[in-house]
Amino acid sequence: MADGQTTNYQWTLPQVGASASTWGNKLNADLSSIDSTVSAISKLVSGVAGLSGTPPYLTPPLQTLITPNQVSIANSATVQGAVQFTNSAAPTGQQARWAVLEDNSTESGANAGSNFGVWASSDTGVSLGPALQITRATRQVNFPTGITGGSGGSLTIVNGVQGVTTGANAAVGVVGEYVQAQNLSGGPFSNVAFDLIALSLAHGDWNVWATIEYIVTGGSLSNAQTWVNTASATPPAPGSQGYTIMAGPSVSFVTLTVTTTPVAMNFATSQTVYASGTVIFTGTSCAAKGTLSARRMR
Repeated sequence: MADGQTTNYQWTLPQVGASASTWGNKLNADLSSIDSTVSAISKLVSGVAGLSGTPPYLTPPLQTLITPNQVSIANSATVQGAVQFTNSAAPTGQQARWAVLEDNSTESGANAGSNFGVWASSDTGVSLGPALQITRATRQVNFPTGITGGSGGSLTIVNGVQGVTTGANAAVGVVGEYVQAQNLSGGPFSNVAFDLIALSLAHGDWNVWATIEYIVTGGSLSNAQTWVNTASATPPAPGSQGYTIMAGPSVSFVTLTVTTTPVAMNFATSQTVYASGTVIFTGTSCAAKGTLSARRMR
């Protein structure tokens, strides 16, 4: 009967009653291989025995189970299960670089707890915090420091972005955020430019538009202009986006609504935007009411 081998690591099983002059070398080879394997697993899982600079989220001991095609790492109430990547060329105590981990947040039912993360460490092995987090219960992915992809920082999304289905508005500072201001009793106005609404917008890239309804009493209206601008009571150049002119034959006792096209506005700091207008009319008075709206694009 020839020597055998173990199932998983093919360590030599000396033939019983044989190998009288070779069993020692075979056993020594087995023990050396076992030592190397256990050492590698220990370094990979627990961050000890040569993997110095272990961040606080990787603290030994951890429970591991190795089976064919699978390595299982179990966490506990105080220790997170993780695989650590290190830079062995760094000084002792400063070698930690990345950790892929399951945190030890409490499993309280409804699939809560035991969430997933990828954490980074500095050149000195100090934790920089998470680069990616996935909540187990919702499978929602969070990138705490943002996403940059492609040339020039563009991001390609293959299957599109799913919209909300709950009727909820986008949060402040989030793409899709919508803000609005109204004035339902402006005037009376004369035949000069006026500001009907002022709206403060936070820094960002916005589409802004306005609607103004003009109400002339006791006379006629021949021209009504509405625009959006960051300058008070100042129309932009003719033909600009966000500037609409309605002109024609005079109409007596008229109500006329004028809406601008959306205009792109990009601010590095907060900025006041005005919905403004002017009318040419004859008669007793001209009042106005309207809405100034903005949608965050970036």
